[in-house]
Amino acid sequence: MKRPQAILLAVLLLILAGYGIFTYYSVWSQRASDSTAPTHMFDAITARAGDVIVGMEIAINDIQLLAPFGPSGIVQFSGRATVSGVYRVVVDADPRTWVQFHVDEESIGKLPRMKGDTDRDVWFVFNNQDKALDAFGAIAKSGRATIAIDNYRIHRAETDAFNTADLVRVIRVD
Repeated sequence: MKRPQAILLAVLLLILAGYGIFTYYSVWSQRASDSTAPTHMFDAITARAGDVIVGMEIAINDIQLLAPFGPSGIVQFSGRATVSGVYRVVVDADPRTWVQFHVDEESIGKLPRMKGDTDRDVWFVFNNQDKALDAFGAIAKSGRATIAIDNYRIHRAETDAFNTADLVRVIRVD
């Protein structure tokens, strides 16, 4: 074999070996910590439609393992949860107004969370913005609230991605 081809082959083999080691370590480390993980944490790679995490059923799991980023894609849940936190009515320059909700520490355990995705704050945008704007108003503001949600969706990607949920009802606004 010619020298440039041998070098190229060696580099490709090293890359494949590195990817294999990363994938093995990623899956192994998630499984090794299963017994100590909080109940709202789940392995997005091995989870399947029908699995139930903190009372919410996985309807769709479209997750792929992308090295070196890790699990990437969408996991859609059905099932309600009551959470508290801070709502923000955002008025953007394009003239679009929307409501987002940042879950507080006391409620984080009520929502499913992918293992390895703990570096992001838990927040989401409402799918039914008309209902959210009716409940929280259409002017820029923020405040504390307790709400009931359904159809929680985790969207994890190596880009600007955010989680979503349906607002079922507002229980309390402080």
